[in-house]
This record gives sequence, structure tokens and C-alpha cells, in this order.
Amino acid sequence: MRFYNLFLLFIFLNFSCTTNSVNDDFSNEISLNEAKTNGLHIVIEEAGFKKIVDLRNKYVHKKIFNEKLYSKALLISGNDTVSAILRLKGDHTDHLQGNRWSYRIKTDGKVLKESKFSIQGLKTRSYFSERLFHEFLKNEGLVHLQYEFIPVTINEIDSFAGVYAYESHFKSDILVNQNLKLGPILKFNEDEFWDYKNKAEKGQDRDSLLRTISKIELTNRKGFDKETGEKSIKMLQDFIQNKVPAEKVFDMLKWARFLTVNAFMGCNHAMRWHNLRFYLNPETNLLEPVGFDLSTWFLKNGAWHLNKDSVESFYKPFYESSVFLNELLETTKRISEKSYLDDFFENRKYVFNDCIDLIRKEKTNYKLNKKVLYRIQEIFKNDLKSF
Repeated sequence: MRFYNLFLLFIFLNFSCTTNSVNDDFSNEISLNEAKTNGLHIVIEEAGFKKIVDLRNKYVHKKIFNEKLYSKALLISGNDTVSAILRLKGDHTDHLQGNRWSYRIKTDGKVLKESKFSIQGLKTRSYFSERLFHEFLKNEGLVHLQYEFIPVTINEIDSFAGVYAYESHFKSDILVNQNLKLGPILKFNEDEFWDYKNKAEKGQDRDSLLRTISKIELTNRKGFDKETGEKSIKMLQDFIQNKVPAEKVFDMLKWARFLTVNAFMGCNHAMRWHNLRFYLNPETNLLEPVGFDLSTWFLKNGAWHLNKDSVESFYKPFYESSVFLNELLETTKRISEKSYLDDFFENRKYVFNDCIDLIRKEKTNYKLNKKVLYRIQEIFKNDLKSF
């Protein structure tokens, strides 16, 4: 312990002599196996950590958190050290509750093969549900995020030490790690969404209004030229402005599977237009969904995704495509088969058992409730009789 304290002192002295940029001297790489075996030890400079605590205390009792303030840090696992900057993150202040705060981290070296990611408490994304969501997306051939459970310490403060969820950010790394061709990843800027002064006129829904005034921006810049990025933005703009049909902009097969997975997981939070991320696949020149933030507690059961009137206005033009409708039905039927879940869980049982063991370090009585998914299969089958 005395040696470690001296090491921390050395780190803090180093911080005081560096600029605001990430410190190159400590760059290395931390693998998933290292992080799970040795833990991920985060050391934040003293002044920066005080700013983080003060900022958290300022917002923790408010509804919305919208201030970004980065501090220098080092990420240590075994013999490897990666320099970084980090900040508190989250729109809602549930990310600041208790002693498992959420952080956005940018690194000089790769951590789990990525240089921008988040860590957060397990409850924030409904414990294992978010990992299940990304596994289903992966199983359906859809772009997904890396979502792992990792032991973390923060400045050796016991109350902050525990298991956190690692979540990818929307950079080109996620495409490289899935062996996908590099292309733009898009999002709607959410500033207009969180500005409650924006109100729709009578007869217009607020979402439709906000989509037309919200800026579309890229979340990645590497691996494609400027013209491709501009083209992807224009494609989405043209759809929002009703200039082109959905099937000219979106991969109808991928989006049908995406909606079905969301319905199967009993939630539409990841389908909300302002939560969406879009990947322009350079091989098809169509936009694909990048799923994240399901936040499900399995409260919205049923095959509601089959009904055009049950989804928000963003998706209604999709239902004009026969390709989309056929795939929606076929995917719903396929996922409804008991063998689908049997194979899904059997092929991942060792990985899932490891995840559950880590979750139980935070919530000792946690159990993976497979029965709810088998029950939803039966609901799907019953709902399919009406289509």
C-alpha cells in the first residue's frame, strides 16, 4: 500500500507538469482479459477530481445534467497504463446517484480496443438487460456496442470501487472491431430535444417538429472522406423532410430486425429518434441502426412493432415498404421459436455465467430471468395470429 501511495504521488506530480492534452508518456493498451483479471484502476488528478465531485453535487438533485468538464486521469491494469481525460456523463441525473457515477472517457491508448467509451453503474442500464440487447443485435447481424462488466477502482476510494459497465462510444473503432467497412455514424443533436421551450403547434406532434429543427451530426471522422459524411447527413435530412421514401435511405431488412429485437426485449427506449445512431454502410449505401440504451425492465410486452400505429412517427414511412413488412413478420416468427432462445443461451452460457457472477458483486441476489423471454415468445406467437 505504501508503494502504491508513492506511485499515486508520482502520478499527481506528473499531472501538475503536463498540459491539458492527454499525456503521451504513459500510453499503452489494456485488453478485456487484463481489465477483468486485474481490474481497471482509475487515478484522477486531485484538482480534477474535486471539480468532478463539486459538479456532481451541483446537479444530483436536478432532473437534467448538461455540463461537460474534463479532468486528466490514468487508467491502470496490471503492468499497463493508459493516459486519459474523463468527465461525468448522462442526460438524466440517475447517472449521478449513489456512488456509481457515469463517466465518458477519452484515452490515448486503446482500452478494450477502443479509445472513447463510457463506464457506469450497472443499474443505469438495467443490469444484464443491456448486454442481452447487444447480444441479440449481434445475433441478428446488426451493429452493436461492446458492453462488458469490469471491476473498477477510482482514486482508491472504497465506496466508489466495484463492478461497472463498460460501453462503447460511436467511433470508428466499433466498426473495425466488428469487421465492418468504415463509414459515417450519425446522430441527431439533442439540444433541441432537451429545450422544453420547443412546443409543437396544434395537430403536430413534438417529435416531428424537433426532428426537422435538430442538427444532424457525425460521431466519427475516420475511414471515409468528407463527401461521404456530407452525403450521409443529406440522406437522413431528405427523409426527415419527406423528400425520399424510407427504402431509398434505410436498409429495410436491418431496421425490421432492429424493431423486432426492441419489441422482444419489451422496450422502445432505444427506438426513440433522438437515441438513434445511424451507420452508412458503404457497400449498400444505406443507413443501418446502431443500437444502444435499451434501458428495459420488460414493461412493454407484445408484438406491438407489427402495428404501424404503435410506433412513433419516425418509423411510419417504413411500413410502406413491402420488404420491411415481410422481414418484420419473418423475423418475429423466427424469434418466436423456442429453439431460437435455446440455441442463443446455450452458445453463450459460459460468457453469460461470467457476467452474472460479476453483477452479483453489486447485487448479490441477481438472477438472469430467462423465463420472461420465453413468455414473450408465446405472446409473439399469439399476436402473430392477427397478421
